Amino acid sequence: MKKIIISIIILLNVSLLFSDVKIAWVDGASLMYSHEDMRTAQAELEKEQKRVQIEFESKVASLDSLRSEFEKRQMLLDEETLRTMQNRIIALTQELEGYQNKYFGPEGEFYRMQNELLEPIMKEINQAITNVAKKQGFDYVFDVTTQQGVVYALESYNVTDLVLAELQKMILEPTEE
Repeated sequence: MKKIIISIIILLNVSLLFSDVKIAWVDGASLMYSHEDMRTAQAELEKEQKRVQIEFESKVASLDSLRSEFEKRQMLLDEETLRTMQNRIIALTQELEGYQNKYFGPEGEFYRMQNELLEPIMKEINQAITNVAKKQGFDYVFDVTTQQGVVYALESYNVTDLVLAELQKMILEPTEE
């Protein structure tokens, strides 16, 4: 990663020597959170997360209850009943792990839903950035929110407000692609 950043910096410095390069930057987080659809998507994601969390906590409570019952009755039950309870505890533990992976794993439903909701928003923001860059004649526009590769950003090159205005215009006057 460090080599890539150094390569980009060297490439930009060489480019600056041979031509006038116009560079701008935006605050991507500001663009995301000022987008009306982002607030709606965020509310939807939070609602889904709460629903899943309540369901998960219910399953955890069932498992805890079964474990507690097992510990209390362990000395009083016969081997077959103990084995049945132990198997049930193991099954519930595995079910919880599966549930957690199903919703919050790397390819879980929650992350899939997040991507589905955020992809159109990101596409629209990127289009607004591209529109502003072309209209203003910028060669590069960096998103300084990530703080990767940008150490210094002159405020006069901040085009976040222009992109916000473009985004608002695009929302108010949608065009067919």
